[in-house]
Amino acid sequence: SIVCELLTEVVEAILVPLEQAPPLALHGHNLGALYQQALMAWLCAWTTFSSPRVQEQAHTAGALSILVRRVGDILLHYLRCKSSREEKQQFRREVMERIYPDVAEMAQQPIWGSAEQDVVFQNFIQPCL
Repeated sequence: SIVCELLTEVVEAILVPLEQAPPLALHGHNLGALYQQALMAWLCAWTTFSSPRVQEQAHTAGALSILVRRVGDILLHYLRCKSSREEKQQFRREVMERIYPDVAEMAQQPIWGSAEQDVVFQNFIQPCL
C-alpha cells in the first residue's frame, strides 16, 4: 500500500544517515531513545498475537524485529567510532538513560535469539550493570 511505502521511505530517511561513516554527531540520548521507540513498536505488535489478525501481526512484528536489530547495530556502530575509553563509557551512559533494560531483556530471545547475540545487551546493558 502507499502508506507502507511512505513509512518505509521515512524509516530509511532516518536510518541511512546514521549508518554512514563517519557517524553524525548525535548525543547518546537521541540514539538510545530511537532504540527504545523501535523496541516499543515491536513490543506492541508482538503482544497482540492473540487477536484474529495474527498472520498480519506476525509479519509486522517480524519487520519490526528487523528494525530493532538495525537500530541496535547503529548503536554499536556509534560506540565503535568513539576513540577513547572515556568517550565509550559516556556514550554508554547516555544511551542507557533512554533504554528500559527490562523491556530490552524481554526482547532478547524473540529479536536477537539470545543474550549472547543481543548487541545492545552485550555492549550497553551488561557493561552498565
